[in-house]
Amino acid sequence: MKKLSFRPLMTGSLLSCLISFPVIGHSEDPAATFSSQQRKEIISIVRQALKDDPTLLETGIQTLMKKKEQQRASLSTQTIKEKKGLLLRQLPTDGLMGDPNAATTIAEFYDPNCGYCKKMLPILIDLVKKHKDVKIILKVIPILSENSKLQSQAIIAATRQNNYVAMMRSLMTSQEDINLNTIKSIAQKLKLNADQLVIDMKADSVTNALNGNLQLTHDLGIEGTPALIINGEHIIQGAISYDNLEQVIDKLNK
Repeated sequence: MKKLSFRPLMTGSLLSCLISFPVIGHSEDPAATFSSQQRKEIISIVRQALKDDPTLLETGIQTLMKKKEQQRASLSTQTIKEKKGLLLRQLPTDGLMGDPNAATTIAEFYDPNCGYCKKMLPILIDLVKKHKDVKIILKVIPILSENSKLQSQAIIAATRQNNYVAMMRSLMTSQEDINLNTIKSIAQKLKLNADQLVIDMKADSVTNALNGNLQLTHDLGIEGTPALIINGEHIIQGAISYDNLEQVIDKLNK
């Protein structure tokens, strides 16, 4: 049986410390602060160890990244609990698919230009058609481009004419290049007041809603779209198939 070498283990730990602690100065934990002489000795040990085994640096970085990921996941879980009310309640600037009184709530964060979000759209539509006990609260976040912002403004502005979902679906399924003229044309096809929609797109309430959605995703640790949060507790980051989503919902509701 191969014995573990203490020195590599010790060096790996020291390397993680050097990566995560400030080079000089103050730390919130006094025990984590090394004296100048101690740091010189540690650096000497690490340098020699890296010469003997260069993979130690990679191991140290991986250990630190894993720790950071665990901390972020823990923080995200706590934030989801704190923000649960916002994830279960439809705001006036949100869209809704399904029965407003459905027992299961899925909050979806999406970008109208996101290809994976476009793939998720028919999945979510089918879900609420087949499962009357599920509703989808739609929260648009323009993270990909200025054009995403333009489309997001149009989608939220459409709530003033009770047509959030219709505008969202039209924009996300359109084969045309989306610009202001395209948006006005789509609004006319939906029998909306296109001129008023353009005015409403610049309203403070629309800007505040977009900023609020973006801040919420930041607080929740959401890094991309689509992102689904089921019943204000279980988060799914990225696209998911209909069957897998159905399985997750069934498991959570048992």
